[in-house]
Amino acid sequence: MPGATVSYTNEEPEHKYRIGFPLGFKNGNAYYLNNHVVIQILYDINNAGRYRIMGFEIYPDSISEGECTKKNVDYDHQKIVERRSTVSYTYSVRWKQVNNVNNRWDTFLLSPNPERHLYASINSMIVTIISWSMVGFILFKTRHRRSNSNQNDKDIKVYDDVEDYVGWKLIYRDVFRRPVYGGLLTPLMGTGIQLLVIALGILTALYMGWYHPAEPTLLTRRATALFLLGSFPAGYWSARVYKVFRGKAWVLNSLLTSSIVPSIFLCVLFIISILAWTQQSSLAISFNGWLSLISLDICLAVPLTLLGSYLGERKDRIEYPSRTTQIPRMIPAKRWYQLNFIRQVYIFLVGMFY
Repeated sequence: MPGATVSYTNEEPEHKYRIGFPLGFKNGNAYYLNNHVVIQILYDINNAGRYRIMGFEIYPDSISEGECTKKNVDYDHQKIVERRSTVSYTYSVRWKQVNNVNNRWDTFLLSPNPERHLYASINSMIVTIISWSMVGFILFKTRHRRSNSNQNDKDIKVYDDVEDYVGWKLIYRDVFRRPVYGGLLTPLMGTGIQLLVIALGILTALYMGWYHPAEPTLLTRRATALFLLGSFPAGYWSARVYKVFRGKAWVLNSLLTSSIVPSIFLCVLFIISILAWTQQSSLAISFNGWLSLISLDICLAVPLTLLGSYLGERKDRIEYPSRTTQIPRMIPAKRWYQLNFIRQVYIFLVGMFY
């Protein structure tokens, strides 16, 4: 657990914490060095009579001559001078019992104005609901009008692919056409479901208070566990969509689902670890850590993906809601201002000014 500096404000009765502590301060034109810290250890006693460390409060101070104890209120500070000098660093430890602390990471969660965040969340939710309601109403009316038109023309069956449509209706029969790289789309879609499982799991855990964002290591472990557990729904839906594309090699599709994105992630992580090793950083992953990651991927993620793909392959094929034309409609050529390069230049120019 990191040490934190206590800060008090006039707006709130409670104090807040900042990670770390300042190395010095400026008073007028002079600079002073904080060469003394008071470490106040917060502890709690549970019902079983056991002590538990709840936090570390750090109170930095600048004392000349390296004396821990202050003989009076008005004392000299350790001034930073240009000439070469020796600075003595000292510390002292105090103990303080705290009560009514459910989680020791709660003190690091800063919420200066929770009501403002609540109102902003409610406002965003209302705007989202209204927007989705309008879009859903428009789609429902369009679908209802289309159904009535088909009901009136039920005695006249049209099988030709040429219909008098304009606008977006020109391509509505090409929406469910199998993409060119459908065998690559389904594994990426499966990985997207894994990421969705991670996002929903972490948001749910944060809302329920099972762990806090101030615990980075616990958050990483939980995200890894959710990614592994998400292999099952990833393989299931990847196999179902692959079956919609009339694919036959569902085992290969399952292996690609469990290996494409994780392999890229492991390669990037390996490069970062190599750079950390060169700098002798503690962020580098050890050899045992690499063995654990690879073992989890091979022994847990791959079997779960295969199991989900097997169950998805046994399900019936999802039928399209509309008939696809045999001949794809020709997409007109883009104009010069619709080219990707021009769009990137436009986005770059807008980003420079805004």
